Order: sequence, then C-alpha cells, then structure tokens
Amino acid sequence: MRDLGSQSEASMIKEIYRSDPERVIKIFESQPLLHSNPSALSEYVKALVKVDRLDDSTLLKTLQRGTFCTNSVYVIISCTLVVNS
Repeated sequence: MRDLGSQSEASMIKEIYRSDPERVIKIFESQPLLHSNPSALSEYVKALVKVDRLDDSTLLKTLQRGTFCTNSVYVIISCTLVVNS
C-alpha cells in the first residue's frame, strides 16, 4: 500500500468512504502518517460510525482514558487547593 500522508491522498479517503467505509478503516489503521491528518481522522471516525464500530474502537477507548485522566488531574488539583487553603 502506498503512503497516504499527504493532504491530496487523504482526500482520496473521503472518496473511498462513500462506497467502502470498511476500507477507510483499514487504510487509516495501517497508515500511521494519517493519524495526524485532521481530514483523514474525520473520515475514519465517520467510517467507524457508519459501520457501527465506534463503541469498540481503540480511538474511543483512548479518548475515554484521556477524559478520565483530565478529570482525575482536575480533582487532584482541586483537592490540593482546598487542603492548602
């Protein structure tokens, strides 16, 4: 598979999404350069939703961990401020 890191090649994923969202998922997951491309990420998320796989995706689990960590840090900082007040 060729490198799909450029913007024009990422826009190709948009075209593929229309007919084969599963293929978009496979391409995105196999091409790490696409992970930092907002357009490619958008098409990947849309494809996950279309095939009803968002709930089982590594992406969602990562986002949930990030939210948990952010909330945990907020709680720790808030508790520290209360204790030190």
